[in-house]
Amino acid sequence: MKKPLTILQVVSALYGDPLSRDVLDYSRAMINKGYRSLVASHDGPQVPQLVAEGGKHYSLPIHHPGLWTWWQMFPLRRLIQTEKPDLIHVHERFSWWLVHCALLGLPAASRPAVVSTVHQRCPPGLYSTGLLRSERVIVHSHALWEFLQQRDIPGLAERLLWLPRGIEPDEFPHGYQPPATWWHRLYREFPELELKQWITLPGKLDHDHGHGNFLAILQRLKTDRRLENHPWHAVILGGADPLDQQYLYQLQSEVEQRQLHDCVTFVGRRQDRRDWLAASQLVLALPDNPDSVSRAILEALQLGVPVVGWKRGLAGEWLEDFYPAGAIAPDDFECLYEHVVPLLCERQRIPAGPLHSLKAMTEGVLACYESLR
Repeated sequence: MKKPLTILQVVSALYGDPLSRDVLDYSRAMINKGYRSLVASHDGPQVPQLVAEGGKHYSLPIHHPGLWTWWQMFPLRRLIQTEKPDLIHVHERFSWWLVHCALLGLPAASRPAVVSTVHQRCPPGLYSTGLLRSERVIVHSHALWEFLQQRDIPGLAERLLWLPRGIEPDEFPHGYQPPATWWHRLYREFPELELKQWITLPGKLDHDHGHGNFLAILQRLKTDRRLENHPWHAVILGGADPLDQQYLYQLQSEVEQRQLHDCVTFVGRRQDRRDWLAASQLVLALPDNPDSVSRAILEALQLGVPVVGWKRGLAGEWLEDFYPAGAIAPDDFECLYEHVVPLLCERQRIPAGPLHSLKAMTEGVLACYESLR
């Protein structure tokens, strides 16, 4: 009988961003499989959930790369020596290098295998390509998988593993509607949303998720006579990490400058994201960076909510696979706008269809772990 694996995941912090949700999803799957799940990161709001689900958390201040942060390789090395993980899974460039340096101080025979997940096109250079040198390299985008296949890194093509991003269908059932109690709470907190049709932009508040284009669309919608009898309101669904607070202030200032303060609501990062997405008239996907994408796009499609956005990166792959009517050529603003207006005039829903499941994705990750046992 095989001994259950002990897996250590290393990530900067558990703030509730997509990386954090990946860490929790993998941890949950490990525990269900009988593995020991360990996570080393800076603290964050999702640490209590990780621990409640059976994972073990070790607090390391590695959320802000700097000279002091490199010294965390020593407590990380002690953690590895104490817990003796069979495998380490890293999710970011700095985390990979921190693990790499920590392992250099251990005998080669006792070093655990390292798996990395890559979310973006790593530019040339030693620091950026560290993630590509792990024993296995996981990607969730087929376009990124094809791109990395062409990189001139020995053996990378054989180590690459494409696992389509998945979600839990039972958590986001097609046709789901929020309960009455949720609506009552919502209108008490955000009375400006009552009796409005929402146009929602989900995603982390940073420079990559197309907030500028979103505000430009809203400014034009305010003067579109076709919407005179269709009161709408914009919802910006997502929060800023502590290091990105200045971007939030800039975005709020731009809303004021464009005179959109009466039709835009920032709701922050929400635990009830499913309800917000299901209540939306439509959702937009406007990534400026092809490697930036919110998992909420896939969740909205699973719920049956129309999504319109650029045919770019992972969001574009999802649209082409599951709702091609919403896939717009990148930066074709006029075409995008003309798709948005009819969807605000009449509520529509996407027919149910097969999407990538979270179970298939996590099982693929666990199989990857087993292959390195």
